[in-house]
Amino acid sequence: MWGDAAGRKFVDNTGCWLCLSMDSKLEIIGKGAFGSCGLTSVTFPSSLTTIGGYSFGFCGGLASVTIPNSVTTIGDAAFCLCDCLQSIFVPNSVTSIGFGAFTSCNNMEFAVIGSGVTSIGEQAFHGNLRLKNVILYSPSCTLGTEAFDFCDSLTHIYVLSDKVEAYKNAENWSNYADLITPITGTGIGAIASSQEPTTDGQYYDLSGRRVANGIEPRAKGLYIVNGKKVVIK
Repeated sequence: MWGDAAGRKFVDNTGCWLCLSMDSKLEIIGKGAFGSCGLTSVTFPSSLTTIGGYSFGFCGGLASVTIPNSVTTIGDAAFCLCDCLQSIFVPNSVTSIGFGAFTSCNNMEFAVIGSGVTSIGEQAFHGNLRLKNVILYSPSCTLGTEAFDFCDSLTHIYVLSDKVEAYKNAENWSNYADLITPITGTGIGAIASSQEPTTDGQYYDLSGRRVANGIEPRAKGLYIVNGKKVVIK
């Protein structure tokens, strides 16, 4: 394995990139830029505004993605078939999530979508078999067809408490009316708004409720601590 002089990329012996830290002035990642490569983690600069279509599609080993609060557009199929992604936080700066942007990310368990998103494209999270919870902070967001179809484990789509009925009756959202639930608590909300890890050491469940004051919970399950997923076994 080796990297360039600035430490921006690392490759294995086959020439596949494993880790990528991008130039601090980069604004746009073009269509298919890193598709089907061996990346396992990506660090985006705060200058980035656009993640193009298929730019990380079919990167089956990609497990760590932090989208900065400067990105406005996530393109079509930008992260499709990224099987190692277990969660995604879409910051408040993003306004649109493209067609199939996160489709068939088969190990994704939860997604947090910020308040600025006004459109989620067709099949955006389609076929994410382990997706359990979606937390949406946008007060008004259109939804494309089949956006959450074949998400067999999906139990909740959390929305702002005063928008529950609006979403239940909205086009395409109405297909998931039984899953739409009001957001409770503020723990995950703080993480989603800032896109910076919290440092309070508190444990939150996936509904945003604080469940332990800096002490590891006794119950097994998935928690958020300091902005990262923690599994208690």
